[in-house]
Amino acid sequence: MSREQGKIEPTEVAMARHLVACLAPGELALFDETVAAAPRGGQVKRRRDDPLGFGAVEAAAVVFTTVACGVATEVVKCLAEDAGRQAADRTKGWLRRLRRARQSTSPADEDAGAGAAVASLPSEVLADLRGVARRRALLLGLPEDRAELLADTVVVYLRERTDEG
Repeated sequence: MSREQGKIEPTEVAMARHLVACLAPGELALFDETVAAAPRGGQVKRRRDDPLGFGAVEAAAVVFTTVACGVATEVVKCLAEDAGRQAADRTKGWLRRLRRARQSTSPADEDAGAGAAVASLPSEVLADLRGVARRRALLLGLPEDRAELLADTVVVYLRERTDEG
């Protein structure tokens, strides 16, 4: 199933809302409207007669929300790509074992391994995702100090969600 252009996924919205709540709570009042109007990835289409793509008042109020949406989209995309690689690696290993005519582990054991990857993200993965978030925030125009703070907040958010259980 493909995503509609201009829409972000619920996981991305949840992360972006958390980032805005932590780092720009004044923008929460316009969060839903901004998410609905902003293209996926936090990039705003600009009209020639409006250099910011919004009216001046709205632009001042939602700049961070747009960046948070772009960062959340990029981080979730990286997580999905990593999960896909891990699933492919597990499948390749399973096929190798099958070809060697060894007795493979039970499906329950395979599922347990998949759950462990989701339950807790390794430190190196969190560090990589922090870098992704920081680079995306800078690309979207956030100043260095705010990009660092945003990247740290992404890591805290992911740790809280993956260390549960």
